[in-house]
Amino acid sequence: GEALFPVSLLARAKLIASGEQAGTCVDAMAGETSGRLAYLVVSEGGLAGVGERFRRLDWSHARVDRDQVVTSLDRDRFCTLPELSKDQWPAR
Repeated sequence: GEALFPVSLLARAKLIASGEQAGTCVDAMAGETSGRLAYLVVSEGGLAGVGERFRRLDWSHARVDRDQVVTSLDRDRFCTLPELSKDQWPAR
C-alpha cells in the first residue's frame, strides 16, 4: 500500500526547492468536507520571527520525502508565490 506520514510533519518540516532549503512548513490547510490537503503555509527568511514571510504552496506542488517536504517548483518560482500575512490563513 501507500506509504503514510504523520500529518504533524506538515507543521515543522523543512521545505526543499531545487535541492536546498527554501523555508519551513508551519501549517497545512485542508478542506472541511473533503479532508483533502489544499495548501501548505511556508515560512521563509527572517530571524526569530522578524522579517519572516509566509507563502502559500499548493499541495499539488509538494510531496513528502521522509522527514521533509519537497516542492516541484524551483527556488525562483517559489519566491514568487503569494505572500500571506501572519493572520491571513486560512486564505481562500
